[in-house]
Amino acid sequence: MPTIEAPEPLGFRPIHEFALPAGLPSREARPAAIRAAAGVLRDRLRGAGPIRFVRTVDLVTVPYPAQLALGGSGRIARPLISLVGRFVIVGFEAFSGELRTLAWEPTRAESLMATGFYSRLSSRYGFGPARPFAPRQLYTVPAALARCGLRTDDVDFVAFGDLRGHDLRTVAGTVRPPVDAQQPRAPLFANARVLIQRLELETVGAPHPVQEQWYVPSLLDDVAESRIVALDGDVELGVGVAIIATPGRTIGHQSLVLRTPDGIWVVSGNGVASDCWQPLLSKIPGVRSGAEVDGREAILDAAAENMLDLHDSMVKEKSLAGVSRVDPRWQTILPAREVVGSRRQWPLVPTFSHGGVAGGDYPS
Repeated sequence: MPTIEAPEPLGFRPIHEFALPAGLPSREARPAAIRAAAGVLRDRLRGAGPIRFVRTVDLVTVPYPAQLALGGSGRIARPLISLVGRFVIVGFEAFSGELRTLAWEPTRAESLMATGFYSRLSSRYGFGPARPFAPRQLYTVPAALARCGLRTDDVDFVAFGDLRGHDLRTVAGTVRPPVDAQQPRAPLFANARVLIQRLELETVGAPHPVQEQWYVPSLLDDVAESRIVALDGDVELGVGVAIIATPGRTIGHQSLVLRTPDGIWVVSGNGVASDCWQPLLSKIPGVRSGAEVDGREAILDAAAENMLDLHDSMVKEKSLAGVSRVDPRWQTILPAREVVGSRRQWPLVPTFSHGGVAGGDYPS
């Protein structure tokens, strides 16, 4: 694993609101403490300025087992569903005044298919070009950035919810050539730093056998050390943009918080539909009744490493998010990978979908 640089020289600010009181008596008390801390941070972000611009681009579609996605809550007979992976491009003002650009979840279908999980899924179901659930790259990352008038060289920071299915050698480049090449691998983003929770980097460096299937083999080998920045928990990157630690799916999972002119948005990989955070509003068969019976505030992905942490992290996200202007019953939480709203997937169709986020002044 590479030597990791601390975030202080980049001008980030740690978020202290979620430092839970020492000696918190029980897990039972944690959700209430998280909600209270989130309320303080939410009010502070509302009083700050908004980000400059944001746009989401549907970048890939990938298959996923239906019963994993809903944690067994839904009555879904089909084995696979199709998820659309969203690329989020954010322009914001650094605390020092410069305009910065963040690229969130620049997913490549090729990297996903290099994991043991998707390799086995392909062997079982066959993901040929004509198969309806085959992974597809809808846009390349440069093409997606071009829709905002940007190039890969314009990106200052890259971040992922976690490193499942991502290859940092492609994103950040390598210092030595691969065994089958003469030159080191060039970075996709020439000027960007990759922001990852330190706990996630430590996991990737020495994964448990159960975790290993989700990661691209050797994804950190020979990665340029200067490109990787380890985050220790919650941090503000600049005006109106923060990364918060949301462990559970993985120990080092993180989510994106944006203060937009329309309110506060949370971008998260913890659920595949708005129904996952607000199951009592869900029309997907079995989701509402399952949540009522279990007393859960959220629907938990069965592939998560720690269900208790995941539940508390989704409470954290719910407590930060605003409400939709389209339908105020629903909170402004955007799934990083969302169930495709297709009749082919009925009845596992999102009850409500934001469809993406776009707004602000794009660069010329």
